Amino acid sequence: RVNKPDIIPVTNYIPLEDHEGGKIYGLQELNGDLVAFMSNGIFRLDVPATDPSRWSLVEAERNIGCTAPRSICWSEGGLFFAGKDNFYLLNTSFGLTPLMSSIRSDYLKYNDSETHAIYNERRQELDVVLGKRKEYIYSLDLQKLGSNQVHWSVIKLGGINKYSDSQVTDYISMKSDIMARDENQNRFVITHKNNESYIFQLHPDPPERDDIFNANVTGDFSGAKTLVDKSREILNVKRSTGWISLTSLEDTTSIRRVRVLYKTVDNLK
Repeated sequence: RVNKPDIIPVTNYIPLEDHEGGKIYGLQELNGDLVAFMSNGIFRLDVPATDPSRWSLVEAERNIGCTAPRSICWSEGGLFFAGKDNFYLLNTSFGLTPLMSSIRSDYLKYNDSETHAIYNERRQELDVVLGKRKEYIYSLDLQKLGSNQVHWSVIKLGGINKYSDSQVTDYISMKSDIMARDENQNRFVITHKNNESYIFQLHPDPPERDDIFNANVTGDFSGAKTLVDKSREILNVKRSTGWISLTSLEDTTSIRRVRVLYKTVDNLK
């Protein structure tokens, strides 16, 4: 209401009447329409720009809803989300495609409200972490999906040793507590341990410096005896992650301290 921002008229509300009384898990835009993901259904709100009063609300899907708010993920092909029995793509025609037939046993075993996904435009992949199984990332090939092929690969995260005066003092197991990407579409996982958080890059480009990311950080390190190429001589080292978005409309994040872990064959000065 004009000049009365603290008053919201009841006519400004649009009720979403889920037939089983579910709650809203997320809102996203698709083809100019607003999509409301509820626990027991999916609603589509069409508001014409020329005459907003002629809005229409339809239940795009009555029997399938969303079970994990952070699983809702936009891509050019539509919206991905986690349902109770399958992971779905809601395409631009508002049709549903189930995607978990090849790994459905894993999905039914591990999926819960903590399942989350992130879209990588540069690699044309969708990364999904199923519930509390955070040491694994399920990656969907979106290029093959465009050809009606559903192809998943599984990334098993490893870990790194923490050093002090050349002595191993701790081992940090990688877990996808948070997945993030920077403006260059580089992928990262953020691991929480005790009161600290650790950032790892997945599939980094071939490095031009001696640092820990020269190792295969997505493996179990069984074959990585050394993490650097001893034949190279690096005089200056600089690493930039780019901007990493950690917040959303629902969540806020604070970074209080950044710690850099490294292993090198040379002395750093």
